[in-house]
Amino acid sequence: MSVGGGAAPRRALAGAAAILSATLCMTSAVHASFIDLAGLHSAHLSQISPVSHNPSDVPQNDWSSIMSINPNVKGWLTVEGTHIDSPVVQAPSNDQESWYLTHDIFDQPNPLGCPYLGTRSRANGRRILVFGHHLQDSTLMFSELSDAYEQDAFDAVGDASWALPSGRIRTYRPLAALRCDASYQTIQEQGTISVAGLRSWIRTIASNATARSHDADTLMTKATHILTLVTCSSEQAGLPWRTLVIFAS
Repeated sequence: MSVGGGAAPRRALAGAAAILSATLCMTSAVHASFIDLAGLHSAHLSQISPVSHNPSDVPQNDWSSIMSINPNVKGWLTVEGTHIDSPVVQAPSNDQESWYLTHDIFDQPNPLGCPYLGTRSRANGRRILVFGHHLQDSTLMFSELSDAYEQDAFDAVGDASWALPSGRIRTYRPLAALRCDASYQTIQEQGTISVAGLRSWIRTIASNATARSHDADTLMTKATHILTLVTCSSEQAGLPWRTLVIFAS
């Protein structure tokens, strides 16, 4: 994504719901101590109402227009090698944390939700955690990441770009991926952290990885920022398994 005014609006993938790709897995949101991971769910394309796929324009290169649509937009996420290219939102308060599991960028009810930051993350922080649904047999949302804990699928994932309304863009390299239970606690640690603390933290997570970059050790040694994308890894709805795809910058 390039940031700047005057660019023509870009047509989204397949509609307002398709624009918002992140980490959801189709069941109702679960209010648990780890709501970010527990609320995700898997679904099949046939379960989604056709209204979710009506064409829609999102002004990708015009932050003032994007913010006028929804001031809760915190950034724009693009992942090479996938169809992920969408705005990312964040609920304004902890008691609304699950809102974007079932609402789109226009704050309208939508079973596809919208890619969103957990309320413990900061868009410009050292650790960024973004969630999105898994829709079976599709490239919508974070569906293409659901099996990235397998090495072959992980190897197909390219660099991630995280663009902020300020115009700053940070590029992240794929580091590792794993499959975990929705209650996995370590990834929930998203507060302020030093560079040394970040590197120690990510080594703990990467020690459980089932897929790794060939230069993972070098990336962890040099990392100053970590981006983690989360989605459901199960084809069947209601199961607790999540895929974490970790990028380093």
